[in-house]
Amino acid sequence: MFASRLLLVASLGCALSAQAGLQRHYEASVVEASWLGNQSQVECRMSHAIPQFGTVEFVRPAGEVMAFEVKPFQPANWEGQAVLTTRPPLWNHINRKQYLGVIAMAPGTPAAVLDPVVSESLFNELSLGMNPTLTWVGKHGLPVQTSVTAAVSSARFVPALEAFIRCTGDLLPYNFQSVDDLVLYYDPDATEVPRGNTQPLERVATFCKADPHLKGIRISSYTGDLGNESDLQQFLMRSKAMELYLTERDIDPERVMIVQADSNLVDDDRGWIDIRLFGPEAVSHVNFRTAKWNLAKESTRSLDFLLEYLKATDRELVLKVGGHTDDVGRLRYNRGLSKQRAKSVETYLASRGVSGKQVAMKYFGEAKPVVPNKSAENRAINRRVEIDF
Repeated sequence: MFASRLLLVASLGCALSAQAGLQRHYEASVVEASWLGNQSQVECRMSHAIPQFGTVEFVRPAGEVMAFEVKPFQPANWEGQAVLTTRPPLWNHINRKQYLGVIAMAPGTPAAVLDPVVSESLFNELSLGMNPTLTWVGKHGLPVQTSVTAAVSSARFVPALEAFIRCTGDLLPYNFQSVDDLVLYYDPDATEVPRGNTQPLERVATFCKADPHLKGIRISSYTGDLGNESDLQQFLMRSKAMELYLTERDIDPERVMIVQADSNLVDDDRGWIDIRLFGPEAVSHVNFRTAKWNLAKESTRSLDFLLEYLKATDRELVLKVGGHTDDVGRLRYNRGLSKQRAKSVETYLASRGVSGKQVAMKYFGEAKPVVPNKSAENRAINRRVEIDF
């Protein structure tokens, strides 16, 4: 009987040891716990290192709400959902453990970001001396069904909190997205910086000076044809005037880049603030396929740029819409086809709110080619509707 009880106790001991091996806990001790701040006018950041696990950060970008980010050293260990709770330190016997929310985690993602409301709750709990804890089941690189916990220490949080709050008070009231890809509209033949509303430009200059990580400001242009000498000269004059405007506001000339192209390019990183100079010459024509008069998708996009210009300018402009064809087909047929092409543009503009009084439509058939109709490439150029003012 004694031997059986001894065997039962030994078995229970082994089971408990195995169960204990299925748990893993990460937490900075009171001695090593710290919160480090990184402040600027474009972002406030406060980070805490959890040994052997990774880092957690409160981040407040300019013009945005605060977020809490979890960045483990081994993202592959993240999968499913983590439960976020908060518990008092060992010496606090009054407060109790509380449930704050759930974080969805995808394996391999470099960071998990909490909902802004939960982030704010977590922020408040730490300021009260509570220790938030993440609990989930680790699968990748860990024993099967290992319960993993990562605790966020509130030790030394308050001193860093005070600096973080001061930083949020100095943040710019707008973010990177609100200053990037700024489009400025020019009247025909204008080259000076539009003076009607310079506030967006002032914001660009201020943001660029405040964010040392930005490479700078890139100036590009929507023009009809940069291969055309007059369009190229107009673009360069506008760009140089813009560069002077920015350098007068203490932007280093080395951080201003002029792109001599129709800049639809987009950087994957936040390396540049894009300013695009756009005038009515940007849409000098739209092209058509052989024997077709319906607008292609790229043509409607170009016309939409034109519509944006018409909304932005204070001038009452009349659009001269002229239809053209190549030399394929009979004269009478081509004249009718050019009329249909011009009509399709007029109809599209009308569907976007352009009054019929603002459009003067003409059609010329094959009578006015831009280039000789001696190749397929040249004929494609001549199948067009020209738009002028």
